[in-house]
Amino acid sequence: MPRPNPAHHASPEDASRAFYESFEQGDIAAMMAVWSDDDEIFCIHPGGPRNVGQAAVRGAWEEIFGGPARLRFQLEQQLFFVGASMAVQSVFEYLQVDDEPKLRGPAIATNIYTRTAGGWRVLAHHAAVAPTAAAAPAPPRPGTLH
Repeated sequence: MPRPNPAHHASPEDASRAFYESFEQGDIAAMMAVWSDDDEIFCIHPGGPRNVGQAAVRGAWEEIFGGPARLRFQLEQQLFFVGASMAVQSVFEYLQVDDEPKLRGPAIATNIYTRTAGGWRVLAHHAAVAPTAAAAPAPPRPGTLH
């Protein structure tokens, strides 16, 4: 049975904002509301396994949100390819943990979105540590986070 998805994301960019806001807030209900109801959704966090399906994706987020750290993101060099029913985002993610002055990262993330009757939803999130500093932009200065 599909779960209700009350939020309507008019664009992939709106869905991306909701995704990263729910991540920063550690809000599992908001996080899962931005995901598609599709049974084959998947999520891969840096160094982690591939989590496939609603229960596994939810469990992976619950594990992250269960930690004591407060996380904030600085997104850099976002690229979007938007088609009629699918969109792909590539982005460098810098992470601020609690009140640390230095940003961590970057991770390179790929997010895939699908257009549904209820708006744009996440189908997949795959983040990996950037292979070298030369492959990533210079870290942004803290203070202008997401």
